[in-house]
Amino acid sequence: MSPQPGTGQTGGPWPHRLSTRDIATIAVLAALGGVMSSYVGYLATSLNALLGVPFGAGQVLAGLHVFWIVLAVVLTDRVGAGTSTGLLKGVVEMLAGSGKGLLVVGLSLVAGLVVDLVWLASPRRGPLATALAGGLGTASNVALFALFTSTYEGLAWLFAAVVVVSFASGAVLAGMLVTNVAITLEQAGIYVRSMEPIADQGDGHRRALRRARTAVTVSAAVLFFAGAALYYPMLLGNVDQVEEGEVGVEGAVDAPYTFNLEDLGGDLVTVEAELSGEFTHVPARNYTGVPLRAILMRAVPRDAATTVRVVGADGYGAQLDFPLDDVMDAANASSYLLVRESGAMPFGGTGEYYRLVCRDLDGGWWVRWVVRIEVV
Repeated sequence: MSPQPGTGQTGGPWPHRLSTRDIATIAVLAALGGVMSSYVGYLATSLNALLGVPFGAGQVLAGLHVFWIVLAVVLTDRVGAGTSTGLLKGVVEMLAGSGKGLLVVGLSLVAGLVVDLVWLASPRRGPLATALAGGLGTASNVALFALFTSTYEGLAWLFAAVVVVSFASGAVLAGMLVTNVAITLEQAGIYVRSMEPIADQGDGHRRALRRARTAVTVSAAVLFFAGAALYYPMLLGNVDQVEEGEVGVEGAVDAPYTFNLEDLGGDLVTVEAELSGEFTHVPARNYTGVPLRAILMRAVPRDAATTVRVVGADGYGAQLDFPLDDVMDAANASSYLLVRESGAMPFGGTGEYYRLVCRDLDGGWWVRWVVRIEVV
C-alpha cells in the first residue's frame, strides 16, 4: 500500500489543519526554546571563558536554538509548524530579556521558515532531511545576525567559516538530536507520524546513521579549531602592540598618542551605570574613569572624522561605530567612560585592563580589554 500524504515516508503534501494537540505542542516547544536560548547563551559565554577565547562556543552551540523548531516540525508534521514555532520562540526570547531585542524575533522566524521549506521539499523525511533542516535553519539564523550587526564586515572568510560551523552545529544539535528523540519515542511505542519508522530499519541503516553523526561532529570540531587557529594570529597581528596597561589613540587625529589612566588622572569622573547585555548582567553600580571625550580632545580629531571605534584585545568593537559628534558633545561627557578593572584576560590568566562603560547603551556596546581607540 502506498504511504499516505503526511506520513513523511516519501515526502508529499502536508496536512494544513492544526489540531489542538498540534497547537499545544508548538506553544510548549516555542516557550521552552525561548527560555532555554538564554541559558544556551550563558553556557557559550562560560565555555569561551573556560577556553580563554572571546568567541566560538556560541556558533558551536547554535544548533540548540533551532532544536525546538525542528522538533515541532517532526512531531506535528503540519504546514507552518516551523514558522509558527520560530515566531513564538522569538517573542518569548525577546520578552525574556534578549539583548537582540526585536531582531531576535525576525531571526527565529526566518530559521523556522527555512526549516519548514527544507522539510516540505524533502523527498524522504528521515534523518538526512532532519539534519539538513537543522543545519540550514541554524546557518540562516547565524548568518542573518552577522549581516544585521556587521559583525564580520570586511572578513568574508571568517563570516563563511562561522556559517559553516553553525550549519554543522545545526545538523548535529538540532537535526540529529531530534532524530534521536524520534527514535526514542518510537522505541517507547509513541508514533512519530512525520518520520520514517527509523527504529524498524536494519542494522546497515543504523550503522550508516552512526557514521553520519560521527562525520558531522568531527567536521564541526575541525572547523572550529581550524578557524580559531587562523583567526587569532590574524587578529593579534591587527591589534596595535602597546605596553600592558596602555591604550593607543590613532586614526584621523592630529596628535596620536599612547596613554594609561594615570596620565589622565585629573579628568576622572564617577557615574552610576548598569551593564545589561545579552549574556551578562551587572546591577547598577558606580564606575570611576576618564571620559572618552577627554581622551579624544588630547588627540585632536580632524574635521573630516565622523566616528570612533574602541577596540578590545579580542578584536571586539572593531565594527562598533560611535558617532564622533555624540562622543565629543560636552553634555554626553559622562556617557562614555574608560575605567580600569581587573580579572580574566582574553587569552588566559588574570590582570588589569580597561573597559569602555556606556552608561546609556546596551551592554553590547561596553568594550572590554580596550587596547586601541580609533577615530575614522
